[in-house]
Amino acid sequence: MRTIVMTMLATLATAKLPQHQQDLVDKFGAENVNFDKNARTQFCNQCMEIGVTSAGGAMEHQPQRIGRYTKDGSLWENMMPFWKSDNNQYITPDPIVQPIMYYIKWVVSEKCWRVQCWTY
Repeated sequence: MRTIVMTMLATLATAKLPQHQQDLVDKFGAENVNFDKNARTQFCNQCMEIGVTSAGGAMEHQPQRIGRYTKDGSLWENMMPFWKSDNNQYITPDPIVQPIMYYIKWVVSEKCWRVQCWTY
């Protein structure tokens, strides 16, 4: 019974999030996402802004991914930051990566709910 109540409270707590934040909660889990833009992260804490540029295929085929991304929060108990562009594109670690292995595959994507819709 306690588990059901906790699940219901967690659902209610995340129900009021803007859609772009809810997408991240859906992808990584509510316990793994912090939307405090000033949270101190263990990795790349000084990276408040990232620029994505291209002179080739990315500019031609995915121009919506090109631009300026600013820190929008952190993941995994403030271990890793994530960034958001003005047109709601995100730079996040791949949700199935294991940071403890010191290898991070970064993903540039828009909102999505399934592994199949991530854009690498």
